[in-house]
Amino acid sequence: TITLTTKPSYAASGFMYFLTTSGVMTKALGDIPGLTTLTSPNLGYTIYSASNNGGVTAGVYDFSKGATFAFTGKPTIPEKCVWSKLSKTTAYCAVPSTMPIANYPDDWYKGSLSFVDNIYKVDLSLPAIQLLYSLPANQNIDVINPFLDAKEENLYFTNKTDYSLWGLTI
Repeated sequence: TITLTTKPSYAASGFMYFLTTSGVMTKALGDIPGLTTLTSPNLGYTIYSASNNGGVTAGVYDFSKGATFAFTGKPTIPEKCVWSKLSKTTAYCAVPSTMPIANYPDDWYKGSLSFVDNIYKVDLSLPAIQLLYSLPANQNIDVINPFLDAKEENLYFTNKTDYSLWGLTI
């Protein structure tokens, strides 16, 4: 099974689908403006974001419960997250310290704005979001392409601002 998400834009409702190897496609989420998603390896959860009046709302949707854990006060976009492969209920996300009013995710994709991020651990077994690292604000670190090493002892990512590679022990 793979997930498919429509191209996101603040000006259009987005949809996410599951597509099985037998060719069956089912709607998983839908009619959400600016929808972006990142589904967990076990297909049980998806981190999502949505456009909301010049801002972003974000959370994790639990497919088994049909419920959402909202990132209250800490909106981000799924492109700044990575799921653990060792824990089904853990993800790591870069969360902007501030999000100016804009057309999300379009303006961020176009490079019209950038963020200064901090690193959080999302633990759905609690559920909670825990600050792991406050990244240096003077370095303007806008996280993209996060990934974990095999033992999940280190988190790596690219700074979208200058394409430098960063690594953190977690």
